[in-house]
Amino acid sequence: MIEVGTRLQEIYDAFFIKIPSHDFSSEQSKVYQFFKAAVGRARKTVSDNLTYTLDEDQDEESPSYDGTFKDTLDQNTIELISLWMVHEYFRTIVSKFEGIKSYVGTKDFNKLPDVKNGQYEIAKSLLDSVSEEIKEFCQSFYSYRN
Repeated sequence: MIEVGTRLQEIYDAFFIKIPSHDFSSEQSKVYQFFKAAVGRARKTVSDNLTYTLDEDQDEESPSYDGTFKDTLDQNTIELISLWMVHEYFRTIVSKFEGIKSYVGTKDFNKLPDVKNGQYEIAKSLLDSVSEEIKEFCQSFYSYRN
């Protein structure tokens, strides 16, 4: 019997469940960018081999970004990668707001509807929260290894 590694879809699903308010169905490319960044960050912490390949039957017009890791990943590794994806998601939102703020200035920035209704502060708070969760989760990897 041939053993197959973890499907990338398992990581994507773990990410999607963490952000149920957003529909990523038309944003496969963006999700894959979050995934790539997350794998790079998780690689520093986990002992699992994070080498993966994308399926070869990709359509150039609308790539699916399906694929498989070389090995079967531990559930904690899947969780960590998905947390890093959440981090990247909120980091892009916060970065967008901060770019606007530096362009228009604080006074005008604070008048923007998305800022007034708290979206910027919520995104910043969630980014800080997931950063702390990742930090604590990574500590369990270090404790487990030693």
